[in-house]
Amino acid sequence: MSSSRCDMSPGGRRLELASAGTFGAPARQWVPGYPLQYNLLLFSGGTMTVETRCREEVNGAWRHDARWLQGTSRDPLPRYQLRLE
Repeated sequence: MSSSRCDMSPGGRRLELASAGTFGAPARQWVPGYPLQYNLLLFSGGTMTVETRCREEVNGAWRHDARWLQGTSRDPLPRYQLRLE
């Protein structure tokens, strides 16, 4: 796992990256059928939203990755929320 601070602006905005797994894998290490993935963590008040993203082709775009099931006959979501207590 690696971590880096991307933005620590004086106005209070803070952006840090912590990466692990397939996010930064070089193209020579890609395995067909296994997309690169990452989760974007968004904090608001007492809630954290986890947004899932994936990239399936070396030169492809990152997109929402709907993996989180909601039940029978409902489409999966690319995000879920956790209450922080």
